[in-house]
Amino acid sequence: MAEWKADCGPDFPALPDSSLVEMPISIRGDGFWDGLKLVYPDEFALPLPSDMQDWHYQAALRNEGDRDWFAAAFHYYELYLANPEQAHFSRSLALAKARAGHWTEMAIAHPELHPTIRPRLPGTPPELLDLSPFYNVFLNENWNPETSQNHTLASLPTGSNVLGGVQFDARGIVQLHGGVFRDIPRGHFPDQVRGIPVAQLARRLHFLHATVYRTSAGNEIGAFMIHFETGQTQAIPIIYGSDVQDWADKADDFPVAWSDKGNSIALRLYKTTWVNPFADRAIAAVDYVSAMTQCAPFLVAITVER
Repeated sequence: MAEWKADCGPDFPALPDSSLVEMPISIRGDGFWDGLKLVYPDEFALPLPSDMQDWHYQAALRNEGDRDWFAAAFHYYELYLANPEQAHFSRSLALAKARAGHWTEMAIAHPELHPTIRPRLPGTPPELLDLSPFYNVFLNENWNPETSQNHTLASLPTGSNVLGGVQFDARGIVQLHGGVFRDIPRGHFPDQVRGIPVAQLARRLHFLHATVYRTSAGNEIGAFMIHFETGQTQAIPIIYGSDVQDWADKADDFPVAWSDKGNSIALRLYKTTWVNPFADRAIAAVDYVSAMTQCAPFLVAITVER
């Protein structure tokens, strides 16, 4: 037995069959290796482990490093099927699936993971938009590749709370790509996230957000693209020094919605409010887009003010 199988972490309950990754086509069996060679030719140019489970485990670790959560979920699914008694694989599968768009499903199926994956509470007002399907970073995760310090948002009040004078539903992070993450291991994030549902009228939108790393004041580091149900669009630029700053910036003269002063440095989140010039038109959805500057914007919550 390979060494990793003897050290598989704490005893988490196994994942229910109904919440496993659904694989539309099984590539296990006689054609397994031929299929993988076609999909991953570079990996098959290297010596392969003799044990197929070792290969899945090594591939899962590489996918985690690349933040390719769908691929990681596939490999952990195969490991779970082969080792249902290993609770580590059901836990790793749940964590990968949560960051691959199945946050709510995993939060319900795994209450033991609630310090990391928090569900949206029943009765949360629809004005507090549900970002669950778009979260790709946990609040208690140290995801900044430039620091080994414990820089997380673990102390941020989760669920429905008033921050910066506005009620937000904050349970995770939507991190976009930017220059600070280029060519850095464990730094692969999307350039944009499209189709955050709104489906309501709004006089104002409030954004709880920040950015990793800094740039010159006045630079546009990203945008929120508003899609109205009538088909029109409206761009809301995110300006460094006006809307957000680096979450670890020490400038005390910039308005802050929340600050973790108990950390080694005061980590901060900022609130931006957009006044809708077309308040009589329902908003269908919002896109969140990085301008791919040196900054890497991230979003924690959006609230509609009717």
